Amino acid sequence: MPQRATGSTAAIATAHALATDAARHALERGGSAVDGLVAASMMLSVVQPQSTGIGGGGFAIVLAADGSASALDFRETAPAALRIDDYLDATGGAVGERSRTGGLAVAVPGYVAGLGELHARFGRRPWSEDVAEAADVAERGFPIGAELAHAIGFVHATLNPAARAVFLPRGAVPRAGEILRFPALAGTLRAIGAHGPRAFYRGAVAADLARATQQAGGRMTEADLAAYQPRWVEPLQGRAFGNDIFTMPQPSAGGAQLLAMAELVAGWRAQRELGCAATFRPKGRAKAARTGFFAGPCPLPDAEIPHLWTEAMRRSFVLRLRLSGDAAAPARVLADVYPPVAMQDVASGYDPMLATPTARWLASPPAKEAAPNTSHVSIVDSQGMAVASTHTVNLLLGSGIVAPESGVVLNDEMDDFTFALGTENAFGLAGSAANLARPGARPVSSMTPVIATRNGQVVLVVGTPGGTRIPTVVMQVMARVAARGSEAAAGLQAAAGLQAAVAAPRVHHQALPDRVEVETGQPAADAIAATLAQRGHSVHRRGPWCNVQAIALHRSVTGTELEAVSDPRGEGGAAAW
Repeated sequence: MPQRATGSTAAIATAHALATDAARHALERGGSAVDGLVAASMMLSVVQPQSTGIGGGGFAIVLAADGSASALDFRETAPAALRIDDYLDATGGAVGERSRTGGLAVAVPGYVAGLGELHARFGRRPWSEDVAEAADVAERGFPIGAELAHAIGFVHATLNPAARAVFLPRGAVPRAGEILRFPALAGTLRAIGAHGPRAFYRGAVAADLARATQQAGGRMTEADLAAYQPRWVEPLQGRAFGNDIFTMPQPSAGGAQLLAMAELVAGWRAQRELGCAATFRPKGRAKAARTGFFAGPCPLPDAEIPHLWTEAMRRSFVLRLRLSGDAAAPARVLADVYPPVAMQDVASGYDPMLATPTARWLASPPAKEAAPNTSHVSIVDSQGMAVASTHTVNLLLGSGIVAPESGVVLNDEMDDFTFALGTENAFGLAGSAANLARPGARPVSSMTPVIATRNGQVVLVVGTPGGTRIPTVVMQVMARVAARGSEAAAGLQAAAGLQAAVAAPRVHHQALPDRVEVETGQPAADAIAATLAQRGHSVHRRGPWCNVQAIALHRSVTGTELEAVSDPRGEGGAAAW
């Protein structure tokens, strides 16, 4: 399946070709963009269990054809019997493995309830039909991709017996191309299709999930599952790179970080342009013609762009670590998440020629590395409805627990909570007081599904997996799509279209550890690394990250073209017609 497709009616981008096919079948058979999301997400739970699945949770942004925007939080919740001491050693320090593998890592899943809630409001075809294709593939089997084969090899030693029976069917790590079958999961999906989400949260499946968690030392109960409810919230709204943005509020930190980065970048550029214009503004037209200076904004030097982005990323994580947490009434605008005084504090001191040490705000813990995970679906249907949904089981194959009777891979989302200040999670993200674990709470997430509009019309639907790297990559894709002029010519930003914006090299800074990551593998990335090092950044090179799924809408007098792009770093597919 191609990783780029164009058309005039509808478009889809997902992280796996079978998921893109399932979404297309749903739309072609009378379904809405949300029917496509349900079909794709259920399929991803089968073919990409290392990243996502019905034992996890997520977020969705929906922009209906009438322009109304909705956001659904189906993030996992902490069990009611949560005890912080379970995650601490004798000195009061957090023991990371307890929140990453085994029963204590499992939070109450929201995936099935969330998809059911979305379908109840926006679906146009029967729920059972949206689920059926995934159940069929789970039963007959599918050739696994290199990503799943790698994930199994990476974590196989931590899997519980039921998980080993599923993912190591011959007692060895399978190779890409081998057929895997999930008969127990197929039965669970058929039950969910026939009886709706309640088949997951009550009865035999719920009992199996609770029992598997408790046998592995966890505290999730059948009562936790029966009590789970997704929640509709107002989208977080703002401006970014010339567009109006709809994204997720708390417990997503990614949405607020995206808007904060965009505001910081815009403010610093405006300051630079004012200073440049004041320095070079001619007093008369003749002088302007003679010197070549002009009275308008000054172009940003190409070498400054990655530095500008990096400093915005750094500061967005400073804000996140200070202020992000779950909220009973999630904010609708950035100022309610990060107050103006906090934004002014981090905005001050930007130097276009020199890195600002994170120690100005925060002390640094050691770095951690985590494998890529999570998944994203972007869809625009023929009626103009757009949906962006990011969902996950957190780390590769979640907690490593498969519930034996239902075949469900259970998440390890408890690792996204803070259990002790001064420690960090699997992504090297420092603990924060606002994110301390408590019963029923939802952990802070980096997931950043986005729908961007201009003059009330959708122009971009985008999101990605990647843990803490999610908001910084979404920002870079959006900035590159919006870029013009000399910035595009240098290859640091790309105005040549969505495909170039997604493929371009990436940088990432999360405040702690105080270093900037730069992708390897592209000549342009080498130039970016060099310019950042010259400005005093500690540069760390690492392999590609994130797996963007995006759709851009290009309008002209002749009509609208939809461009769907699945990241070349992944195994996904794009479709449009």
